Amino acid sequence: DTFCQSFCIDTEFLGVRSTFDLKPGGSAIPVTGDNVKEFVDLYVQHVLYTFSAKAIRAFLHGFHSLVPPEKLPKFTPAELEAVMCGQPDISDDDVEELRQASHCSLDETGRPHSQVLWFWQIMRSLEVHDRSIVLQFVTGNERPPLTGFQALEHPFTVQVGDHLKPGDLPEAHVCFNQLVLPPSPTITILQEKLLLAVREGREGFELH
Repeated sequence: DTFCQSFCIDTEFLGVRSTFDLKPGGSAIPVTGDNVKEFVDLYVQHVLYTFSAKAIRAFLHGFHSLVPPEKLPKFTPAELEAVMCGQPDISDDDVEELRQASHCSLDETGRPHSQVLWFWQIMRSLEVHDRSIVLQFVTGNERPPLTGFQALEHPFTVQVGDHLKPGDLPEAHVCFNQLVLPPSPTITILQEKLLLAVREGREGFELH
């Protein structure tokens, strides 16, 4: 029995179709019950390695520019993830470091606005998961930088928006790591508005 398939693979790139033999003379060799395992092995080899070789080489070139090949065996998977992606959780110490590294808008007395102070109280009270989505909402990254928040290209900034009304949701300018808060009358209302904004915003922002 045959599978109406020969030892070749058809591909299409930019509208151009091409046929590649998976072994010498593959287009003339039918796939049967006796050789189907060999066909599958060759097919997978071609798709995962041969066809993708150029892209894999480009990825490895960039990856090894960050982590030299000779240093890679020294990392555990968790350590490598931390190097590439940052720390997985935002601790209380991270929140305090972020606060100290941040900028904020001031009121008429030259002190931080009450909404700014409330924001930091809210951050300290949030669960780790919610802290992460607040950070992602403002910076585009849900994890603290491996080298600390001082390493952010633009300092984390919290300000009260003169153009916002008390019932408005907070805004974020991700390119500048800037969070703009509405003039909420209470810390409870501010927390509700903040969590609504970051949770709804996350649905349309995540990259997978």
